[in-house]
Amino acid sequence: MVNYQDFIKSAEQLLQMGDEMGYRNAVSRAYYALYHRCLPLFNEISDRPVDDHHAQVVRTLRQQPQYKSIANRLNNLRKRRNTADYELHKTLPYYDASSAVKMAKKAIKELDKLQDSTD
Repeated sequence: MVNYQDFIKSAEQLLQMGDEMGYRNAVSRAYYALYHRCLPLFNEISDRPVDDHHAQVVRTLRQQPQYKSIANRLNNLRKRRNTADYELHKTLPYYDASSAVKMAKKAIKELDKLQDSTD
C-alpha cells in the first residue's frame, strides 16, 4: 500500500533526475505527500467527508489555529503543483522544485510534532 511517505521519497528521487520534467513531477509529488498526510487530520476535525475538493482541506485546517501554517503551506504547494502541471510555458528550475520538497517535508515534520504532543 502507498502512503504519504512514498510520495515524498518519490519527490526526492525525481529531483535527482536533473531535468525539468523531474522537477515538475517532484513538485506534484511533494504536494500530494503533504495532502495525504493532512487528509486523516481533516477527517478527524471535519464533520463532512472531503468531496475531492482540495481547497476544502485547506479551509478546514485553517480554522484550527495550530494547523494554520500547515494549511498555508499546503495551499502554497497546491499553487506550485498547478503551475508545474498546467503552466508549461513557464520554466521550472531545480531551486523551485527543491524548495517545494523541503516545504512539504518541513510541514509533515511539524504536523507529526503537533500530533505527537496532543497524544
